[in-house]
Amino acid sequence: MLQTMIDALNVGTGVCFPTMDAFRRDGITGRYRSAFGLALLITDLGITEEFMEHSGFETDLPSLTKRYLADALKEAEPDADHTKCLIGWEKRAGVELKRTEQVKDIPEEGLSID
Repeated sequence: MLQTMIDALNVGTGVCFPTMDAFRRDGITGRYRSAFGLALLITDLGITEEFMEHSGFETDLPSLTKRYLADALKEAEPDADHTKCLIGWEKRAGVELKRTEQVKDIPEEGLSID
């Protein structure tokens, strides 16, 4: 299921580095070692939130994302990798996603930059 969701994102407008690389390699395999800390991501979102407030741009997205990631961090160790947010999101949704040891090849459609 998780592999299918990531594959769907990667052939649509949701494609980005985390879905093409980090979550494919480190999230769905359960390795959680992308080398980018979840706590640092939360800090970065706090900076983004402050910038948005300071510039007068009204959006709840940084604070909502920061809150969801902070909730996920409560389910992990303080120095957890950002891909470990999946564990917190599973708990939030009341599901446990199947992990895989092998990452499927990136679909060719996801590589196009036309």
